[in-house]
Amino acid sequence: MDNASLIYDGLKSYQDIKALVGTQEDIFLDFKESRTPTGALLEDDKAHFSKAASGFAHQQGGVLVWGIEARKGEDGIDEATDLKPISNIKGFLSALNDYVKYSTDPVVDGIQNRVIYENDDENSRTGFAVTFFPRSDSAHRAMGKKWSGFYKRYGDSFVPLSTADIRGLFFRNLSPDLELRVTTESNGRLRLSLYNKGRGVAKFPSVQFGLIPHVDGQWIDGGGNFDFKIGSLERSRPEPYGFQFMANAGVVVHPDQEFCVLVGPSQVAPYKTRILKIVYRLFAENMVPNEGTLEIK
Repeated sequence: MDNASLIYDGLKSYQDIKALVGTQEDIFLDFKESRTPTGALLEDDKAHFSKAASGFAHQQGGVLVWGIEARKGEDGIDEATDLKPISNIKGFLSALNDYVKYSTDPVVDGIQNRVIYENDDENSRTGFAVTFFPRSDSAHRAMGKKWSGFYKRYGDSFVPLSTADIRGLFFRNLSPDLELRVTTESNGRLRLSLYNKGRGVAKFPSVQFGLIPHVDGQWIDGGGNFDFKIGSLERSRPEPYGFQFMANAGVVVHPDQEFCVLVGPSQVAPYKTRILKIVYRLFAENMVPNEGTLEIK
């Protein structure tokens, strides 16, 4: 199951919504306050929905939670700061469902909307809406008077696609699509693999990643080599990505193939620091870069 689906499936109650306060927006998660007094979508709501449908579809899918105020924190990233329940939430849900067919061209198949009532009281007129936007292999133009265009999710924002991005989307059916998979071996060492869920061969694959919290330790390549025979591991400057692995020329990941690139530090005693999250960016030839965050269990 992808990250967007996991987030959507995890938001089912009022307590789940309350727990989002303090959470930062990222490539999979967005918050939107609506000031509608009647439940009808305002022009600002329509614009945000259209951009989200286009932007999330062109990345890895995502979730938009309606009824939450978001403001930039000290690090400049938007985070949920307060709950702003929506009036006439049933009417708002109906308006969301109706607007799906007008939001993009072509329509993004598989968009889902659900209501979460304030205090889980189904008799309440106020509450929150959660919208799931799936990833799509097609290019989708956001439709609107002032916001028409192709978008992508970049950090905590939706930004217009470049000409190169749009060209890449039209060929995405034949492009690779890498995702990062992290497992823990019996000895406690982390195993980082690249899985190609696209239809094209991933050539020149590489991954930038950062560890939260940062941990120093011995890394070896996926073949068990301390001298890195299948690629190279370098320190990377841009925060929060502390490392970059680049596979050697000739190393490819075929469709529906999982390829182990790195085995990292142990997560068990006598080591004291346990890695909780990995933030990452994935690259390959003719692939729109993927980025995200994985929690280590």
